[in-house]
Amino acid sequence: MKNNKKIRYDGAAPLPVILFLISVCAALMFTICRSQFLPCAAVMSALTSGIFLLFYKMRFHPVVTTISIFVLVLAAWGIGSAASMHYNDGSSFMTFLFTASAKFDLLFAAAAIVIFSLIIGFIGCYFSVISPRPCFLMLLSFIPLILSFRTARGLPVYFTIIMAACFVFACENLAVPIPVDTNAVFEDSSSRRRRTALSCAAAVAVGLVTAILPRSGQQPVLDTLDQLTGQEHGYFNTSGMSNFASRSSINEGNNNPTGDLLFTVSTVYPGYLTRWVFDTYDEDGWRALDLFNTGYPGWEYNAQTADKVAFLDELLVNSDELTESSRELISGAESYGNNVTITGITVRDGSSSRVVLHPTGTYRAVLPEDCGRTYRTPRNDIFTENAPQPNVSYFLSHHVGIPDENFLCRTDRDDMELLISDAYSSDIITASQYSAMTEELNNAYVYLDRCGTDGITPEIQALSDEITAGCTSDYDKALALEKWFGDEGFIYDMEFVPAEKGVEYFLFRSRRGICSDYATALALLARAAGLPTRYCEGFAVTRDTLDPDTGLYNITDAQSHAWPQIYIPGAGWLDFDGTRYATTAMNDESYMIWLYIAAAVLLLALLAFIVRKQLGWLVFCITYPLRGGESRVRGVYFRAREIAAELSGRDARTLSAGEVRRTLTDRLSMPQEAGNICSAADRLFYSGGADTANNDLLRDLKSLKKRRRRLK
Repeated sequence: MKNNKKIRYDGAAPLPVILFLISVCAALMFTICRSQFLPCAAVMSALTSGIFLLFYKMRFHPVVTTISIFVLVLAAWGIGSAASMHYNDGSSFMTFLFTASAKFDLLFAAAAIVIFSLIIGFIGCYFSVISPRPCFLMLLSFIPLILSFRTARGLPVYFTIIMAACFVFACENLAVPIPVDTNAVFEDSSSRRRRTALSCAAAVAVGLVTAILPRSGQQPVLDTLDQLTGQEHGYFNTSGMSNFASRSSINEGNNNPTGDLLFTVSTVYPGYLTRWVFDTYDEDGWRALDLFNTGYPGWEYNAQTADKVAFLDELLVNSDELTESSRELISGAESYGNNVTITGITVRDGSSSRVVLHPTGTYRAVLPEDCGRTYRTPRNDIFTENAPQPNVSYFLSHHVGIPDENFLCRTDRDDMELLISDAYSSDIITASQYSAMTEELNNAYVYLDRCGTDGITPEIQALSDEITAGCTSDYDKALALEKWFGDEGFIYDMEFVPAEKGVEYFLFRSRRGICSDYATALALLARAAGLPTRYCEGFAVTRDTLDPDTGLYNITDAQSHAWPQIYIPGAGWLDFDGTRYATTAMNDESYMIWLYIAAAVLLLALLAFIVRKQLGWLVFCITYPLRGGESRVRGVYFRAREIAAELSGRDARTLSAGEVRRTLTDRLSMPQEAGNICSAADRLFYSGGADTANNDLLRDLKSLKKRRRRLK
């Protein structure tokens, strides 16, 4: 006969909880499958809802439910592993999750949907119906939040607000224990109000914390420059810092730095140090055009004369003398914030190279007299007439300026030519300034024409057009192309070995590589957008290379770097770097080991919590023969009392031995077993001694538990 007198969880409304789970699914799919967000979110929401309802129907069988979920999760994880084995280009299920790539992969997405649907559906059902725990239910929202911040993709605030609102709504409808046939109250109206208030506070706190965390629009991985390295050949193939090379080397996966000190830098402005520049591209790397290799003396005067910062300062001071169109062009502009600084470089690796390392904006190089004159090529390579002595020291004067975006966004080529001409006609600049600036502007576009369209395929052209669509200036186009690598989930990975040559493999398939891959891709995309662009190799001087004892930046081959320079009218050649927006790969195997250990511990903890009663009973049965007489009686009686409390709907602590006996006799029809256990307890509690003949008490308790299970 069915027992209607037992405690049951009542008040559970599946729909509010399902709405919360759907909000979690939507946020998760937005993070890991953004390019196919709507269909993936719909499929995952439907699957998660179905799993929730399935386990809702199985809620009276926790052990079966627990075993089922673990089996299904392992099976789903196998789908991800099988998908990973399908590829040979470095793709993996973990990479797909941790990069949140917009490069949609059907197999990985399907595996993610199945795995997370099982986890979210089961946990949502368990902690809302089977064992209501609002705090554990809230943990589901951390799945998309953690993935979004781990991948630097960011999650819009409105997703957090929706999840918080749905969480509060779900908490109002969690199951509560209801004793049917007694006046005992497990949760009154005040406790429910208190629970609601706490749930709202928790939701608001989560929303506020996630709202103030950095979003993906802020350069998420600027510290990747600290991990950059050069290739095995190209940078150091002859004599330390090398002489000029006719071709760069492509990424072949040999990117392990030696860590040897190459040179030290004394500067107040750490940045990029250009070494040499290459012009045209094919699948074997970049090549230098002979046309731009010839150096010319007197470059210091020309560079100083063509200073864009000084030019803008003059225009702002004498704006009344300009034409109306020129005044409109410089309206709202401010000075670049120009600073003149000096960088000192001392070679430490014993090499003797004619190459002069220099930052952008260099207008003077001071070297020992035995080096002779310095020359500068149209490609911005600086070198000496004679090879200096090993471990030479030299100083560079250069401008450091932050471009004024308002001004640069209005200076396309034609406008800049008219502005220079107007400034010369109004006697704001000299003839030499006019000549130097006009020549530099024209040479940039001559350079673009001479480099041609090598390496720009129809696919790259179409991608460039798509990225720069809607951009109204060259500067906007350059920024859009640079940030695109971060928006699309590209991975910086020094250990990645490309399966194919060519930039198209990096752009459209692997989306994984080192600085030279990013520099090549950005350079070709920029040229496809009509921007004069050159491929640069050199070193990245970063803050963490500073030696606090000496005040010098210690540069090793680990700071070798490649990046493009893009010509922007009004600013000249500016450094852009798609690598700074990339996500750094987690190649540390120890990290993955600890990740799996943490996951295993959490799963075991969850399993232990779910089957805690069964585990407690198992431990009691195993340790029963080792217990003393009093401990045996106490243990058996307390568990019999819990059964009586479940049957009566009362607090176990309020039941006397007589009440336990009557409840077990009336509800289970087992007077003999109930009498044996309660009599032994009476003798222990009130007679001062344990029943010496208590070996059968465990058998009686097992009989009670067996009868109780049948009544369920």
